[in-house]
Amino acid sequence: MLFGMNRVPGWAHVLSTFMVAFGTTLSAFWILALNSWMHTPTGHVTQGTVLIAGSWLEVIFNPSFPYRFVHMLLASGLTRHVPGRRALGVAPAQGGAGSGRARHAAPGGAHRRGCWCRCRSWPATCTA
Repeated sequence: MLFGMNRVPGWAHVLSTFMVAFGTTLSAFWILALNSWMHTPTGHVTQGTVLIAGSWLEVIFNPSFPYRFVHMLLASGLTRHVPGRRALGVAPAQGGAGSGRARHAAPGGAHRRGCWCRCRSWPATCTA
């Protein structure tokens, strides 16, 4: 965006900036949906050793996704530079937004050991 600022009209520069912001937010949405599902898998059906999506809405919008997505959006607001203003005003909200995902972590740390497919009950009894 910086190199083309004086080479294109102002409206084209603003439009391209919004398109990049929208694209990166959309990309982050899908990346975080997948990452959140790996930590708190919901909406799937197990057939043998294979997981099949039963409800895509439950797979995408699983319990930990809203906390992670808001946390990421607020963190991206912390990294922007606005002349004459401090971006640290959203830091407490950003920290609080990420704290809710701990409620959805697997007991016993099974999500850190990669035990989702082998564990059938909680507390996790599998070994990785």
